[in-house]
Amino acid sequence: MKLRPLVSLIAAAFAAPLALNASAAVVISQVYGGGGNSGATLKNDFIELFNNGSAPVDISGWSVQYASASGTTWQVTRLPALSLQPGQYLLVQEAAGAGGTTDLPAPDVVTVTGTPNPPIAMSGTGGKVALSSSVTALSGASPAAADLYAYSLSNTTSAQRDANGCGTGFTSAPPLPRNSASPLAPCAGAPGPAPAPAAAKQIYEIQGSGASSAFVNQTVVTEGVVTAFTNTGFFMQSLVGDNNPATSDGIFVFTGAAPTVAAGQLVRVTGTVAEFSTGGSTVTELTNPSAISVLNSGYSIAPTPVTLPAAGGLERYEGMLVTVAGPLTVGQNYFQARYGQLTLSAGGRLETPTNKYRPGSAQAQALAADNAARMIVLEDGSSLQNVDPTPFTGPNGALRGGDTLAAITGVIDFGPTTTVTSGPGAYRILPQNNAALQYAITNPRTATPPAVGGNVKLASFNVLNYFTTFTNGQTADGGSGQTCVTGESASSSCRGANSLAEFTRQQAKIVAAISAIDADALGLMEIQNNTVA
Repeated sequence: MKLRPLVSLIAAAFAAPLALNASAAVVISQVYGGGGNSGATLKNDFIELFNNGSAPVDISGWSVQYASASGTTWQVTRLPALSLQPGQYLLVQEAAGAGGTTDLPAPDVVTVTGTPNPPIAMSGTGGKVALSSSVTALSGASPAAADLYAYSLSNTTSAQRDANGCGTGFTSAPPLPRNSASPLAPCAGAPGPAPAPAAAKQIYEIQGSGASSAFVNQTVVTEGVVTAFTNTGFFMQSLVGDNNPATSDGIFVFTGAAPTVAAGQLVRVTGTVAEFSTGGSTVTELTNPSAISVLNSGYSIAPTPVTLPAAGGLERYEGMLVTVAGPLTVGQNYFQARYGQLTLSAGGRLETPTNKYRPGSAQAQALAADNAARMIVLEDGSSLQNVDPTPFTGPNGALRGGDTLAAITGVIDFGPTTTVTSGPGAYRILPQNNAALQYAITNPRTATPPAVGGNVKLASFNVLNYFTTFTNGQTADGGSGQTCVTGESASSSCRGANSLAEFTRQQAKIVAAISAIDADALGLMEIQNNTVA
């Protein structure tokens, strides 16, 4: 059955017909409103667009809109910020019905309830669809638009523009949705570029259910909502996951520099799948991104609740936004100032296995495994060292072992827990908002050491590289041109103060601390081994 576009019926109502650029025309190429209805195979309604011109068309700020057959109020679906190539299709997924058995091919526009792009429930039998170069809702029964089409169909048929989108009429036929990854079909006289080699994949397909991706070294294109950042890339997560607890819906995109995207943006990324080796394991990521397109903004991802130890481990949450249940106890803060890391654990502080069991015993190994399952590292997301100010300081400054944090919302990552990437690693969480972290001083420092009896007080004190030869070659007694190790420069062999001014500050703090300890005998560590010290 031949169908006439509404635009041809209303052209007489305007002083001039709708003007489309002859060399660049995006049109409505297919409409289907019976998704999920009785007798339908497809689960969703959809609108398909097509560039039947000879040049790319930038559809940034455009929309498709729907109204009932006799209606004057229009519902809006925003289109992504991209250029549609000659002969290229664009598939817009709309509302799902209660029936149907088949998903659409990967839609280029996903509409989700509660977002800036909510799904439109289209009539299966009759309605109007418009293509607009604005996101402002149209008004009236027959508004001016880039393209406008009124359909009369059934739940099992779609309206398809003739000649694969190059014609002017429409035919009713079983629905045949096509997306931007479909083979290009340029119209006569409008040859298009060769199809891109990238395969369209959902993030959860790239991640898979194993420790590594099945698509390593392959170029893929995928979409997700930006959730978190590092200084070398960003994390994104599928707007709609696969509801499979064994596969992650998130992934890291390595850009090599500070990313330009913003949180809440829906982006499309073309990149190479890689397994980055770190901390004795690998992390699935996208590298060498050749294209990062912002499709829309204003989205949010609901964090997945996680309680440590997590059943099945944290690999299945790699790259995902989660909320780790608290309280989480501070165990190690050695790398906090230098690397922006704070080691936490669920269920209290972690005991060193060999403190309780013989090394290598089954009990020691079991406790080590339990420690690893209960531990997570709070990570600042930066590869820089000695960042000022130091991250994750509590209300009284640096946290002590035994202090706690409440539940943390952030993205799961994996990396080293030492100073080298080849060292042992652990799962980490990059908080989505540092200001939202809640600290509790549950192990306050006592004003004085507890009384232990006896009449002799012994103490030890690590004075942290108390060197009287400085990294500039000068010494505390006024010398210069000195070194700490024969044959090496002062800058490479001296680990203490950089100058006399820094040494004086260090010395004053050490003396004050020693005086406060008031020990009868004091063992000092990390003092330069020379005659001056």
